[in-house]
Amino acid sequence: AAINAAVAAGAGANGWTADLVLDPTQSLTQAQINAQLKALNIDYDKVVTVGASGADFTTINAALTELYKYKKVYIADNSFSNTRAKILLKSGFVAKEQININGQDFSWIDIVSEDAEVVISRQALTQKIGRWYPFIRCKNGATPAIKTLFNMDSTGTATARVGIYLINSSCFVEENYGVKNSSGRNVDVTQGSILDAGRGIFTGSGDVAIRVATASRAFLQYVNVSGSVYGISCAGSAGLSINEINATNCTITAVEIQGGVSVELAGSDLSGAGEYGLYVSQNATVNANLLKANNSKYGVYVDNSAVVNLTGATITNNTEAGVRAENGSIVSGKNITATGNKINLYAAKGGRITANVSTLTGATQTGLFASENGQIIATTSNYRKTVGVDSTSDAQ
Repeated sequence: AAINAAVAAGAGANGWTADLVLDPTQSLTQAQINAQLKALNIDYDKVVTVGASGADFTTINAALTELYKYKKVYIADNSFSNTRAKILLKSGFVAKEQININGQDFSWIDIVSEDAEVVISRQALTQKIGRWYPFIRCKNGATPAIKTLFNMDSTGTATARVGIYLINSSCFVEENYGVKNSSGRNVDVTQGSILDAGRGIFTGSGDVAIRVATASRAFLQYVNVSGSVYGISCAGSAGLSINEINATNCTITAVEIQGGVSVELAGSDLSGAGEYGLYVSQNATVNANLLKANNSKYGVYVDNSAVVNLTGATITNNTEAGVRAENGSIVSGKNITATGNKINLYAAKGGRITANVSTLTGATQTGLFASENGQIIATTSNYRKTVGVDSTSDAQ
């Protein structure tokens, strides 16, 4: 305490001066100085550039080969060195290559870019690796962290071209980045892999924007998979966290969940699908409270003993049915708004729908329709086809 007091009272070499606290020419705080140091890449141990001219390398593969020399080193105290590296894709760079990772861990490397988007040349994806022609394929390893937005062009062959293909591997995608417009799948996650891509962009896929299967897991909250043929597909004991996603305007199905999985889908918008907003089957369980599933053929279709919660959901203007449950499936919830659909609620073949305290009016054909041991419970709900007018079309 005495030493601290002496220093605080001192001057010049004996005390704290402005030079020790602030940049004397710019009067910057320490936080501002840290930000400038970060911008100068001082937080990275190694930075390499990739581009057509004037860069360190012309391909990402060449950059990875160089950086692997600096990989994390095991230390006897069971820790690792803190090596961190960056690959900077220079403005105008086009990815004309395939990256095949086998057993290596590149998670300590970030891929960033000067441009807002980096083009993947589809015609360069000529080698079939496993089942796909991928831009990045990783087996038993970890990809670099994706901190740019890759956009696949329309050159060359479209069949089976995939952005990222994970097999028993992991991949981290920074928010607001990802892969879009792949003619096949933007990301295929399989065989125990892990994808961490919250708030990522995976729009415009010609097949499935993100497919998660065979005991893999994916953190996809707030992702954007809109404008794809299929937005998100999950099966084979996989695990998903996909609350508040944007899966609008998908050509066939916005979200498809099958095969004994349990999924969180709360607050998501699945409107505008060609066939199904949400399709759930084969004993899967989905919590989809506050869901939006409008303007499709079927807003929510539940089959083969699946279970779905739709509390607070809005399901309107679907051309066949707002909610359809069949073959022993169960749909439940309250405060559901299912209006303006051809059939608002449709239960068949032992399916059961519970929609208490809900608004179920304005169907274009039938408000509630149950057949073949289907059951609908709509206590204290208004299900008239025309509000205030009783009709044989209210319930059949």
